[in-house]
Amino acid sequence: MAVRNPTNHIMYPRHHIQSPLLRRRERKVNGRPIYENTSTSVLGVPAGEHLGKLDDNGEINVTYHIVREDNKIHLITDLSTEHVTSVPCVPIRIVLLVDRSGSMIHYFGQKRRYTKITQVKRFAMQLIQSLDIGDEAGIVTFGTDADIFYPLTGVTDDSKAKMLSKLETLDGGRMCRKTNLSAGLKTAFKVFKDAIKT
Repeated sequence: MAVRNPTNHIMYPRHHIQSPLLRRRERKVNGRPIYENTSTSVLGVPAGEHLGKLDDNGEINVTYHIVREDNKIHLITDLSTEHVTSVPCVPIRIVLLVDRSGSMIHYFGQKRRYTKITQVKRFAMQLIQSLDIGDEAGIVTFGTDADIFYPLTGVTDDSKAKMLSKLETLDGGRMCRKTNLSAGLKTAFKVFKDAIKT
C-alpha cells in the first residue's frame, strides 16, 4: 500500500510514515547517530535532509523529511497537535417548528394515552429546560398559516420560565385544517434571518 503525493504524484510506501520526532537523548538508531532536527523511518535508516516545517493555524504541526535508503527516497511526515483538556461551550440558536394541523390531535402508541401535539409539547419543554443561559430559542407553529408562537429570545432564568409557561398552551385550542409546512419553514428561516441582522 502506498501514499500518493498530491504535488508531484511520486509514490511513497505507507510503512515509512513517521512516528513522532526522537528526543535528544534518543538520537541513535541501531547504534547510528541521527542528525539534529531530523528523524528516522520505522525501518531505522538515518534521516536525510530536513526540508522544513509547516504550521496549520497553530493547531496542527506538519514536519516533513527526506530519507535516503539505497537508491530510494522516502518522504517521512510528523503530525502533532496540542493536548486539549477542555472545550468552551458555544451558545446555540434554535427555533422549534411545530405542526398544529388536525392530524396532531390523534392519539398514538400502544396505550394511546397522549395525542401527538401533547407529546410534542412535552418534548419541547424538555428541550427548553436543557438550554443554557446565553442560548437563544424560539417557537414557530404552522397549520393553515404559520405563526411565531414565541419569538427568538435569549435564554435567562426569567425567559425560560415564560417560554415554558407559553408551551403549556401549545396543545390547547383548535387545530388547523391544513398542513402548510412551506409557510412554517419560511417563517422559521425569517426568524433566523432577522436575528442575524440584529
